Amino acid sequence: MSRATGYNYVPSQGWLLHISALPTFIVYSNTSMTFGDSCVPLHYHFPEVIITGRGAIVRQWGNKYLGMSMVFNFTNNGYEESLALHNIKWRIRTFFGLRLGKK
Repeated sequence: MSRATGYNYVPSQGWLLHISALPTFIVYSNTSMTFGDSCVPLHYHFPEVIITGRGAIVRQWGNKYLGMSMVFNFTNNGYEESLALHNIKWRIRTFFGLRLGKK
């Protein structure tokens, strides 16, 4: 179950700023951990959550554009009293492009 929220903002001509978030709630998880030959089931509580955030800034002038985009992932699984897994991952990219053709 998830619902995305996002916004675009143009502060002045040639600029675009973007930010969005997508929270995801895991309603059922059947997970186990294996150590050697033994398998241990992991009992988690509701809600486990995954949050994906995105952001971008783009500058356009003439037929050229330059920008940077970012994706942020946060995962929270588990139960703090027994075992909790938190994972954070960032990805940032830059780009440059040319628009070809007539306007």
